[in-house]
Amino acid sequence: MPIQEQERRLMRWILFWVFIALFVVIVLGTLAAVFLGFGNLRDTERSMLFNTFLVEIGVAIIGLFYSIFELKRKGEPSEGRLRLNIGKFQDVRKLIGKTASLAPLGVDGNGLEEIQCKILDDNGPYLPIDLPSTAYSVYISVSAGEKQYSGSFVVGTYLVDLFEEQT
Repeated sequence: MPIQEQERRLMRWILFWVFIALFVVIVLGTLAAVFLGFGNLRDTERSMLFNTFLVEIGVAIIGLFYSIFELKRKGEPSEGRLRLNIGKFQDVRKLIGKTASLAPLGVDGNGLEEIQCKILDDNGPYLPIDLPSTAYSVYISVSAGEKQYSGSFVVGTYLVDLFEEQT
């Protein structure tokens, strides 16, 4: 059963404050050791600790900007990409350009509005899907010429195996 949005938000805030607390403790300890002379540090250790501190602050700032502006590395797959596979030794390229029918089901088992997606190519067939937030599982079917393929997946899956339907 998927996690409710409220629970997910609460978990994110708890994690955020745990990391902030740890970060503040580490920063205060480092500042006290480097500038106020706490601990028995030699000059070489103090220099290395200061350089490490600067790197830590830089990484924290970069991480903050990536999380605030939701930046992603170039080429990183987005959340709404679903790779398709049709079994061993089968040419999946025949799916590219076809239209897939997606029939999502909610957590309660009720059907949601059917979605039509064109299968795109990026080193293999994939679907750029944007499912409703209440979707839990999805039935997918694709017609590739004379053959019909179908399969199902749970939301959050990145690869789906399609099977040829017997007529």
